[in-house]
Amino acid sequence: MLVQNQVSFKITDEEVKKVHDALSILNQILLPKTVQLKSEDRQQLLKVGDKTITFMAKGFEHLDKNPQYAPGFLDRGEAAIDYNAVTILRGISSQLDSLSTLVNDTMSLSASEAYAAMLTFYNTVKLAAKNRQPGAQLIYDDLRGNFPKINTSKPENPVVVK
Repeated sequence: MLVQNQVSFKITDEEVKKVHDALSILNQILLPKTVQLKSEDRQQLLKVGDKTITFMAKGFEHLDKNPQYAPGFLDRGEAAIDYNAVTILRGISSQLDSLSTLVNDTMSLSASEAYAAMLTFYNTVKLAAKNRQPGAQLIYDDLRGNFPKINTSKPENPVVVK
């Protein structure tokens, strides 16, 4: 199996510490201010997208210029706090989503490359053990116990297409 190196992610211990420190700061600031919704609660929420954000911005402009049309039960202050949260959190979320995608893609590619390399090594050791090379059988036996099992069994009622 040919291992093509598409990523070479290297990070120093100091950089890892800085990343963890930054994440700790994010958690310290954001966790006390955030909420976690249940799936069913999320489904009940009004759907909000870019057009909705524009609608809200214009709505606040008109509300500020025409407060006489606001019903007495509308808490403009709390609505403004919520809208401000949306604008701030959208910016944070966008950056986190982009970074999370890059981190996950890099992790997946690194894992795939490392696994391909170890498959190559495993197959070489397997061949060496078959040819009774010194020490190869011990390595093969140790690795074989951890080798991921692939289900190659055939379905009970295979479908034949003619």
